[in-house]
Amino acid sequence: MHIYDVSTLRRVKHEVQINWSRERTFSVRQMNFISQNTPISRGIYCIYAKNHKFAYESSQWQNRRWSRVVYIGCGWLDQRLVHHLRYGKNNVLTDFVENFDLAFRCDRILDNDPSIDYPRAVEAALLYLFQSKFGLMPPANRREERAPELGCDEFIINQSPNFDVFSSG
Repeated sequence: MHIYDVSTLRRVKHEVQINWSRERTFSVRQMNFISQNTPISRGIYCIYAKNHKFAYESSQWQNRRWSRVVYIGCGWLDQRLVHHLRYGKNNVLTDFVENFDLAFRCDRILDNDPSIDYPRAVEAALLYLFQSKFGLMPPANRREERAPELGCDEFIINQSPNFDVFSSG
């Protein structure tokens, strides 16, 4: 993932380009493969169901909205993904691992800003946008992440065409 400064004379803007990795299976059986083949880098990741969609309803919408997303997170990619599987501290996510075929995609963060934690900022932005579209956070996310102060007027997120966290299906 790259962070770009696309500021104008009147507005300070940061733009994030997320280049999601190819799909990889997220299961206990794949723990060693995930550990050995995931970048040793900080970044963001999205865990989702391969063959299932979760319904979101609201009295304000005409139709249900559907999403495959189970969890959005950030951290050291090689460690966080394996820790979810090995230690199961998030019991809701563990239930999904046991009952659904899951996959994940990730992207590392290539920034050197000592004052802004961009992995957390992007995670918070993705969770906020997901909640705005579907009315709730992904089912295995247990708490809202607060976005850090970025010192900009606009924070734009672009995703690669191979995956979209906000797609309805």
